[in-house]
Amino acid sequence: GGAEVCAEVFFDDFQVDGRRVLVLGMLKSRDPEELLGALRADDFDLVVCCNAPTPRGTPASELMKVAQAMGCDDVQSFDKVDAALSYAYRGLRAEDALLVAGSLYVVGEARPVLRTIIA
Repeated sequence: GGAEVCAEVFFDDFQVDGRRVLVLGMLKSRDPEELLGALRADDFDLVVCCNAPTPRGTPASELMKVAQAMGCDDVQSFDKVDAALSYAYRGLRAEDALLVAGSLYVVGEARPVLRTIIA
């Protein structure tokens, strides 16, 4: 599926000399273990979970528990997409890579936030 392809491109096609950071929020209709596994979440140096901005979103705290159970070492949880991105971006260096994935609600909200943070 799409998450597997996303992870394959992220890990195999990009030369990342630094840390890999995942910001993730998703809908309740998806299986968190399946999505985190497909994205290879345990291969990231930092996983930042957030609530998707919709009542149909999986709570970030639930995503965090799943990520920890699958062996992710550094996992954080935030209620809002902008807070998750601010946290993730604050520690980034030029050699690091950030992936925002999961629900299109999260990715859609992340785009303008990242434009503001990066500007």
